[in-house]
Amino acid sequence: ERQPFDGLRDGIDFRSVGSEPPKPEAGDRTTGSGWISRAVPRPNRLFTGREDVLDRLHRAFALRGASLADPQAITGLGGIGKTQTAIAYVYRHRAEYTRCFWANADTPARLESSLAAIAAELEIGRGSRLEDAADAARDWFRTHTGWLLVLDNADQLEAVAPRFPPRHGGRLLITTRAAVPVRWAAGLALSPLDPDMGATLLLRRAGRLGIDGDLDTVSEVDRNLARRLS
Repeated sequence: ERQPFDGLRDGIDFRSVGSEPPKPEAGDRTTGSGWISRAVPRPNRLFTGREDVLDRLHRAFALRGASLADPQAITGLGGIGKTQTAIAYVYRHRAEYTRCFWANADTPARLESSLAAIAAELEIGRGSRLEDAADAARDWFRTHTGWLLVLDNADQLEAVAPRFPPRHGGRLLITTRAAVPVRWAAGLALSPLDPDMGATLLLRRAGRLGIDGDLDTVSEVDRNLARRLS
């Protein structure tokens, strides 16, 4: 049985169905290189680890031509770091995309609102109803290439997948608690941080370790306590 993401790959339209650092400036709106939507959350300067996941995402998106790229889904339990990993990916690789977008996809209604906001940011679909503006955004995604769209908190995949941009030439990155999203996307499961990485994050949040500090630079007492708590 064919599913909505099959259409995303081959052209079937299923639409009928600590303190934070300053956010980097958006790229040039004409050339588009490195452009970041205002909806993309600010980077988290305390983000720690997940290098293997970020590398796997990068390789997966570079593996095929734009028209054949599979959506990638970061999966895992709530609070494990899916959204933060997606944010880190956007800022690390922003220069490789013409434009980077972010949409709240926890419900169909919020996804439609996010797509309508994207249309407004792109200055398309002006004066339209929300549904028409969301369709204008989908049309833009279908007719442009080289973009990245993060669909955050897409836990109800069967409800929101039909509203994802069809026939596109960009990249879709999904965060979801759905354990097995294989029918919708290629899944990358997040595991809990290992004790040392968890301790490093905890000590950075507590201000006991600098952003670039190494775990070995803190006292053994703090190190062992942080490992137990992480």
